[in-house]
Amino acid sequence: MPCPFDSTTAWNPGDKAGSRGLFQIGKGHKAKYAAWPNEFVTNNGGRRTKSFTAREWFLPSSKILIIDVWNTPGLSEVLKGATWS
Repeated sequence: MPCPFDSTTAWNPGDKAGSRGLFQIGKGHKAKYAAWPNEFVTNNGGRRTKSFTAREWFLPSSKILIIDVWNTPGLSEVLKGATWS
């Protein structure tokens, strides 16, 4: 898949989660967590140009999926302190 920022590179998504586990989101809510390594490679030789980690949290009972494609700084702390109404 082409990189949306540089047409001379392609997106190479990771096929296995780099880390998995349960994650507390607010009081009384646990999410299934996974972090996926991704990279961009050159179209003509496969040389890695950039890499990033995509993260996801899934709350099975409420069927909420939170996706963080850019590994946003501080998002984990925000989710830990989330309130539900």
